[in-house]
Amino acid sequence: MNLTLFILGFTALAMVAGLIYEMMNGRDHSLRATLTITGILALIINWVAIWLITVPFTHFMTGYLLMVYINLIIPIIASAIAGASNETMNGAITGIVVVVLLFVSTGIVVPMSTTPRWCDDAGISEKIGLLKLEPAPEGMLYHETALDQLIKVPASAALTKAGNELSGGENVALGNYLQPNQAYLTRVRGIPTYVIDLKVTQALGFRNAGRVVPGYLLVNAVDPNAPVEFRRGYQLRYVPSGMFSLDLDRRAYFQFELGANARLEDLDGMEVDDTLYPTYTGTIMSHVLSYKSVAPTGVYHFDPATGQGEVVALADIPTKLPHLDRVYPLDWVKDQVTLWGKFANHESCTLNQNGQVQIDNADDVITPEGIEYQITMTGMGNDPSMTQLIAVNPTTGHGYIFPLTGKSVESIRDAYGRLTKQIYNQELKVDECELHAIDGEHVVYCIFTSSDAYGNTNVSGYGFVGLNRAENDADYAVGKTFEDAYQEYRKIRDTAQEEINLTNTAHDVTIIGTVSSNEWVSDESGGSRLISLVEDGTNVSYWLLADGTSKNAAAAQPGHHVTVTAYQRNGQPYLSVRYITVDGVPDFGGSLYWHNFIEWLKSW
Repeated sequence: MNLTLFILGFTALAMVAGLIYEMMNGRDHSLRATLTITGILALIINWVAIWLITVPFTHFMTGYLLMVYINLIIPIIASAIAGASNETMNGAITGIVVVVLLFVSTGIVVPMSTTPRWCDDAGISEKIGLLKLEPAPEGMLYHETALDQLIKVPASAALTKAGNELSGGENVALGNYLQPNQAYLTRVRGIPTYVIDLKVTQALGFRNAGRVVPGYLLVNAVDPNAPVEFRRGYQLRYVPSGMFSLDLDRRAYFQFELGANARLEDLDGMEVDDTLYPTYTGTIMSHVLSYKSVAPTGVYHFDPATGQGEVVALADIPTKLPHLDRVYPLDWVKDQVTLWGKFANHESCTLNQNGQVQIDNADDVITPEGIEYQITMTGMGNDPSMTQLIAVNPTTGHGYIFPLTGKSVESIRDAYGRLTKQIYNQELKVDECELHAIDGEHVVYCIFTSSDAYGNTNVSGYGFVGLNRAENDADYAVGKTFEDAYQEYRKIRDTAQEEINLTNTAHDVTIIGTVSSNEWVSDESGGSRLISLVEDGTNVSYWLLADGTSKNAAAAQPGHHVTVTAYQRNGQPYLSVRYITVDGVPDFGGSLYWHNFIEWLKSW
């Protein structure tokens, strides 16, 4: 269906509504004036809505409903204007009642017909199944990432580098009317790289340049010192924010979306094939499950030079578009994972949150297998603990669920924000945080950025922290360069490993005696119990340091009789408590022995 038919169809609806409204004025109606005003307003407003706003018509509850509302309101205005001289407002009042009733009825119908509905476990399960998630097979490990494959340049800094490329030298004229649009992370020649397209920012300059964009930019994501590569020699006519009919989204709208039973998502990221030819690819999101949901059914592959698009089915993508990374949009995947977290292990009729988890952090990351959507999950509420890692292949839409525990990525991001402010004495943005397996350990790797007075984003530092050590601020490695941060991380990790080895090989002693003092001391672990003890029979005094989380140590108050298992490190003026029990007090646990023993076994 073309633009003209849509405009005429909705204009006819407005005029029919105007006729009905005006008839309610009885003999005092102003039918001719009302229909004339309605027709003129409807033609203009419908043209603006469809041509400029590009209203989607993929579902009766989206664009169609919006346009119905617009064309029921237009004759209300016309009837009020025409009836002003006769002081007859029955038509306008009738129109208002109709619109209000329609608004209320749709407000009731939509929640009742949209999944997830209350107690609709079958419908929710069906919708969750649109994204193929399964537990990682036993023995399957989250892939190891090599250091040279970790990005060192976040998307924000890549956009700044691209913008600087357009602000000087032979490109300065381009910078007057073009600016970087979006940094799309992919692999180019096997190297993690941002493909950055250009958008029009000044219409007159774009027109004077022949209404074409000469190319795009490549920014190396793993080498901060690599120069920006400006790929020229193209004549890209249909680009983001292009003039009217040359606008990328509007072109795709009129070529594909207008009248189609599907919408396009993620059309704004440029990708390149093996020959580095630039194209745009939007995911075709079609209605499924009897209009209860949407899911990818293919892609719309668009050539910005010719303005021609091609629909490619999901099954044909590996052969027709083998370079394509992203088929399943990240936002859609996040919606599906959110639904899975709420209801995969929780009945929809239950008021509590038992079994529910929520998204902690979601991002697209480079892995040895290519681009991956990495989603970490936590408990509901403000729980800072990680529960799972979900890794989704954006090309196939298949994901694995890895059980993973530790501090959440967002809480680690917050900790780094606090620590970098203390170290650098300035507010740094924790721009990017990703979870990787590095040197056999799960590590959260972060990049810090700062902005200058001109809005330029620059990389200001890097951070590494082992997921199993993220509770202690002292275990967060920070460096102004990637190499400095990594070396600091290795130092912290080696020290921690030595502590574990020493703790589990040290000679234990058992002391039985009476507590003379028990004080709380703050340290890098968050807090400990410093206990003074007098041994039975010998009257020898000992200083003991116990873990601050131990309930038994907290119960060992002055005057209590206790039994302690402890050990001493070289040069340490006190004994480290492995276990402590208090006579006459229940054993609350809190032993460090088994924790340290398990950590020691893991190290092997």
